[in-house]
Amino acid sequence: MEDGISLFSRLPSAKQGSKSKQGSASKTTNQKLNSNEKPNAHLDSHNGEDPGVGRSNAAHAATTSVSASSKRTAESLEIDETASFRDLGLSEWLDKVCTSLGMTHPTLVQRGCIPAILQGRDVIGVAHTGSGKTAAFALPILQRLSKDPYGIFALVLTPTRELAFQLADQFRALGAGQTLKESVVIGGLDMQAQTKELARRPHVVIATPGRLRQLLSLDSDLAPAFRRASFLVLDEADRLLEPTFESDLAAIMQILPEERQTLLFFRYYDEDVDRTTNCTPT
Repeated sequence: MEDGISLFSRLPSAKQGSKSKQGSASKTTNQKLNSNEKPNAHLDSHNGEDPGVGRSNAAHAATTSVSASSKRTAESLEIDETASFRDLGLSEWLDKVCTSLGMTHPTLVQRGCIPAILQGRDVIGVAHTGSGKTAAFALPILQRLSKDPYGIFALVLTPTRELAFQLADQFRALGAGQTLKESVVIGGLDMQAQTKELARRPHVVIATPGRLRQLLSLDSDLAPAFRRASFLVLDEADRLLEPTFESDLAAIMQILPEERQTLLFFRYYDEDVDRTTNCTPT
């Protein structure tokens, strides 16, 4: 992945009135921040070794990193039975939805990511399959959407069709408490139908980069629908940031606003991720 995209130079999310600092993200390990220090916040993990990646921002001065796994699969989800989804800042209606789906207590990645996302931070999450990763970003997105519903509110990019359908299913289940409109944009489906769906401005678009870029190139009227997006999510970012997707992602970045939150979820965090996120050890 040496030739992969440099995240913070190609995926800026500067808040209004400020400029993102390209290449300024840093990797921190189990450090405690002085209360007077604002940049480079992080979350300590269960083993004290998961890196936090921070980047200075005028309104929200951090990129938060939380890990539920490493190169070695985590032995458990580290569910805290004393914690609730309400404790993380989620609304009562979302807490009830979680309970109805059998999610009574948040997992490690959910405890780490949900509060940070609700605070308006950019987040790098590391979590293996089955860790509750999708809910870790879908729940705060749905809460924010419920307060200001419009489309297109969130763009979720994923490397495969199968993952796109899985993500859509989970968004529908978690968004059962509101009239959520989501659209799956992938290869193999009718392009005209997908174009019409995007023109209706669904709340959440879940797409593979290649098909989304194809639709954008065929219909220039679609681009404005993405210019107010509040969230960009890269699910399985370790795959999306390979050179194969670079040109597709670069084209998509051009239509997204700089004032947004960027959420990156990796299966593994290692030296390759450090290179693609443009991080340097501290």
